[in-house]
Amino acid sequence: MSPRKLRVAFAMLAQADFERIVAYTRREWGSSEEQRMSDQLSNTIDTISRNPHIGERRSDLRLGIRCFPTGQHLIFYRPYDDHIEIIRIAHSRMDISRLKLDE
Repeated sequence: MSPRKLRVAFAMLAQADFERIVAYTRREWGSSEEQRMSDQLSNTIDTISRNPHIGERRSDLRLGIRCFPTGQHLIFYRPYDDHIEIIRIAHSRMDISRLKLDE
């Protein structure tokens, strides 16, 4: 039996990150890569929703935040009992200490 899948909620900044990453990928590498990137991010978020404690704790950034890599990006999220909240999606080369984690 597979683990229970939690509902996923996107913070506004995370939704904007997702859309920006996918749009950038389309502009730079075309629609097939855009689809691949969208699928990669979505599949990783699905994995997190089934395993909410899989990510590294990043309480140094904000209490309760976890981080999980996907390709060259990092997904920052907070697990709750009944859902996970995607807080941000950032490129792994970004200075994470400067990443805004609040709406």
